[in-house]
Amino acid sequence: DLEGVDEDSVCDASFEVTSLEMHPRTGLDGECKTISVSAAVLASITVTRDVTVPVITDCYSTKFEMAVEKSMVSGQRRVDSFHETYRCKKTIELPVEVEQILDCWCECMVDSSRVQDNTMQLDGRVIVCMLAADADGGILYHEKPVETQYQRAAPRSEREIVCEPILTVQSVRCSLSAAAAAEAEVELSVRGDVFEQVGQSLVCSMEPDESRPKAAPSAALVIYYAGEGERLWDIAKRYNVSPERIRELNGVDGSAISETKRLLLPRRCR
Repeated sequence: DLEGVDEDSVCDASFEVTSLEMHPRTGLDGECKTISVSAAVLASITVTRDVTVPVITDCYSTKFEMAVEKSMVSGQRRVDSFHETYRCKKTIELPVEVEQILDCWCECMVDSSRVQDNTMQLDGRVIVCMLAADADGGILYHEKPVETQYQRAAPRSEREIVCEPILTVQSVRCSLSAAAAAEAEVELSVRGDVFEQVGQSLVCSMEPDESRPKAAPSAALVIYYAGEGERLWDIAKRYNVSPERIRELNGVDGSAISETKRLLLPRRCR
């Protein structure tokens, strides 16, 4: 149970074995036929959720000058999620000649990840571990780190894009390609959330200064030719009138002017 998690949340869980203990168990007949295994597992859960936060970005008074304090607030917005698999094939040179590969396993880690030119690139390492038998029946242990890369298209954005992908091993196979060389094929899973860095200057405090009243307008009415796309708020603030009064007097809907339009702006506000 996690506080704040609901049906609209996106959860990502990963598990890592932090310690492992194995002990042989002797049966009633004195023979060791079973093994007791005890493991400690670290579970990491990341939860993301899109929320709408009401904020104030600007303010003004039609009667008084305003004392306004602003602060830059930054955050992240999830723009993409992915979960894919890919294969990494490498030829590994062995220190001696061997007859047979008895077992193999591997670990992986992310060295770096970056987003550049609308492409996300992950640079990682896979440590391939092998147990092999030589011609005399001796057991050889060998491990070799190999580099791996993963690329995918990133969402287009004018803002900074960040991602911290998680890399895990799905399966691994090793086979002898020569007496002293092995061919390793590792299937890797990469998943993650892609975020867009967002920042906005927000009003954190505002107070009308009643000791500084605004000067009375010289004209009762102004004719203004608004261009397509102009924000009603900017026009209203510039001419010290409420946006609602402009809408009421000119039959304008929405927050922006949809086409070039002549507006009547009353200078004495209600």
